[in-house]
Amino acid sequence: MTSVGLSKVDLFGTRPYINLNGSKKSYSLVGLAFTVFVGISFIWFSIYLGSDVFNHRNPKLVNSNLRDPPNTVLTLPKDQKIAFGIQNSKTQEFYPGEDIYTVEAFLLVTAKHGNTPEDTEIPIALKFCDPSITTDIFGKPGKLWCFDMDQSPVKELQVSSFENVYPFVRLKPCRNGTATVCKTQAEIEQRLAESYFAVFYDSISIDPSNFKTPVYGEWRIDWFTIAPKLSKVVDLYYQTNEFTSHNGILFEDIKTERFLSVDQVTNDLGDFEINDDAFLVFELSTNGRRSMYERKYPDLASALSSVGGLINVLILAINLVFSHSLGSKCMKE
Repeated sequence: MTSVGLSKVDLFGTRPYINLNGSKKSYSLVGLAFTVFVGISFIWFSIYLGSDVFNHRNPKLVNSNLRDPPNTVLTLPKDQKIAFGIQNSKTQEFYPGEDIYTVEAFLLVTAKHGNTPEDTEIPIALKFCDPSITTDIFGKPGKLWCFDMDQSPVKELQVSSFENVYPFVRLKPCRNGTATVCKTQAEIEQRLAESYFAVFYDSISIDPSNFKTPVYGEWRIDWFTIAPKLSKVVDLYYQTNEFTSHNGILFEDIKTERFLSVDQVTNDLGDFEINDDAFLVFELSTNGRRSMYERKYPDLASALSSVGGLINVLILAINLVFSHSLGSKCMKE
């Protein structure tokens, strides 16, 4: 093998410079036009992608779900809208029905005394809800029950020392008392049999495109039949949520919001004796589910990187087109 042949194996060989009419570059009006086009494209890409950054548009939302050990400590969900009532299926009326049924609410506290848990029921107050709830939905006012959120039934308690803390409501058939004259047993059973138990709660939704208020709620209603001769238990389970938003443009700006939302509402048969003769027990608790939401907007660095990448692709495409015409011109020269 000759030295010329061996030299062709050189990996560090250099490409010779070619002068065209005494110049290292070939200039043309077409090249000028493409240069202007690349400049305009750079400005347009910068404005288009930059507007997403400065106007907080086109975010990405990542959702993950975790399962924590059930936390059975739930006092009163003061940041939640919750209402309930009895609705007549024929008239669609929500009625308090003092002569049909009674309502009583408690906070169940299970204390730890050695190995023996001890349950204590602390009465909590109910009040009639704002009638606009049913007016807005059904077009007429109705009597719904709400928890009195101004009370603090566990204010003096060290909640962390208890095994279970959650509110519940008992609905019982009316019993004649000193100030109450009830309907007959037959009338009570007939009225309840043709009624529904309705639960109104805040159904939470997330709109990542809404920069200021991505988390919002709307009333949702679940209905359950009533069987006067059977005891039913309706459970409303809350889950915890965490919404994190990356709002920074030049510098990191992270906002985190934590809130409760209703995960599910279930019903099952109960026991009259255990439920103190209540035809329906309504319980609020948590189920250990936790949802994590993370919203990320395009930042300035990523926008500039995207603009640079698009311009590089554009220049590469133009160079490929020009390489053929420049090679032909060199051959002619």
